[in-house]
Amino acid sequence: MSRRRTNRKNIKNQKLVFYEGETEVHYFNMLKQRYNGGNIKIKLINSHGQKGTKLLQEAIKWRKSNSSSLSQLYICFDNDHQPTDLLINTLKLAESENIRIIYSNICFEVWLLLHFHKIENETNWLNSEWLYLNFGNILGLENYEKSKGQDLSSYFEDRILTADRNCQNYTHNHNLTNSVFYKNLPYTNLNQEIRHIFQTIQL
Repeated sequence: MSRRRTNRKNIKNQKLVFYEGETEVHYFNMLKQRYNGGNIKIKLINSHGQKGTKLLQEAIKWRKSNSSSLSQLYICFDNDHQPTDLLINTLKLAESENIRIIYSNICFEVWLLLHFHKIENETNWLNSEWLYLNFGNILGLENYEKSKGQDLSSYFEDRILTADRNCQNYTHNHNLTNSVFYKNLPYTNLNQEIRHIFQTIQL
């Protein structure tokens, strides 16, 4: 009897995160193991990348068709040179649907590189090619972009606290608002959303 109650509780507290790329999936699978996130489910919508609004629409559609027992739904996507008005509309719709956005500008690699470096030259951190080159050098990869999609999560597991510290020092944990889109500076709220997803204070 008690086991059944536990199962129902786990289902009720399930959280689902929609992603646009395999790099993010591998990273969050690592987080699930690190933070005992058995109630966290991951869904890859488009391994070639899905724009924010379309990803959000897919998440809304999935929720209506599949489950009303989720405690929280998230979508994770990059700026990827999307128009500012499109990003603002995506945020507005997500808030109205009670869906949380995990967002990085310019790409997810901003968060990954924060595991190793502080943000100093903002212009460089808005250049995906620069990010890929530096990230590849750190990991010893001749061409990181061609390695995207591989499971590289072991490089980050013991450096999450460093990434969190570097992120806080630069963003001051600024919440995702329209001003983030207007400023067009390096940004990620991954450290904040990891805490929210896994209900942890200490990363």
